[in-house]
Amino acid sequence: MENVANNIILVEYNALDQKLNAFETAYETFVGNQNQTNFDVVKQSWFDLYLQWEKSCMFEFGPAMSEVLKSSLGTFPTDSTTIVNNISAGSYDLDMVSNFKAQGIPAFDFLLHRDNALSYFSTPAYAQYGTDLIIKMRGHVTSVISQWNSGYANTFKSSTGTEVTSAFSQFVNQFCKSYEELKWTKLGIPLGNQIGTPQPDYIETKRAKQAFPLMIENMKALHRLYNGDKGTGETGIGFDDYLVALERQDLTDQINASFADIISDMEAFQNDFETELNTNPQALQALFNKVQALTVYIKTDMTSAFAVLITYQDNDGD
Repeated sequence: MENVANNIILVEYNALDQKLNAFETAYETFVGNQNQTNFDVVKQSWFDLYLQWEKSCMFEFGPAMSEVLKSSLGTFPTDSTTIVNNISAGSYDLDMVSNFKAQGIPAFDFLLHRDNALSYFSTPAYAQYGTDLIIKMRGHVTSVISQWNSGYANTFKSSTGTEVTSAFSQFVNQFCKSYEELKWTKLGIPLGNQIGTPQPDYIETKRAKQAFPLMIENMKALHRLYNGDKGTGETGIGFDDYLVALERQDLTDQINASFADIISDMEAFQNDFETELNTNPQALQALFNKVQALTVYIKTDMTSAFAVLITYQDNDGD
């Protein structure tokens, strides 16, 4: 718990804060001087922020839960109709649940990558909407980091029991939940595995076509977290070591091998997700099946070894 708090969670949150600062600066510069060069910088800065979010979104307990961080920063697919209506109205309450799909990092997939996107920013209300989204993200991220630094880190490190209210139990649950969210939101739903028909509109960053890089970054971050490894590649103490201590070397080896195999398959795709969905759905389904198989090792076998009860709700039947 000390390793995870000090060397992973706080490190990733601080990096998220830095990437958000860089994006905010780039956006302000662009709004003040709207040319293609500045626009390209904004889009790159947005993508850098999104990649960092994929390393930071699996800590939805404690401060992140109270701040509703994942819903506020990472809800997709974006509801472009609500965004347009909000801008047209000129007033909106971004704290409303109905606006979760019209804000956060994914909202900029629409704002920055729709057809002729640059031309829309000459409308003050359009540019202001982006500014307001950034301000709201800033508030949530700052609050979460402040709470970790002002006491929650110590609470997290000391709450090592397996009761459902313990930080360890919540951490294990959110690790499993984040893995399943990757499985469904980034793969299963666009593939149509819930309704039997592909749903390309549910592809993450459908306009920017960055679904694979984001998915890979998220899976790699989950793998590092499982092993307790720092982002620098330095080995740390993680779930794998705990399983070894519980005499489950076989299980930790299987989980690590599955992670590596899945990441290798993800990296093998040469085209954007929508193109692969249209031309090579069998390979995507094969990838999904491997991700699904690892679910059992993580969510059932690992949690059983830890004596942690899964408390979040799902309907996929594993």
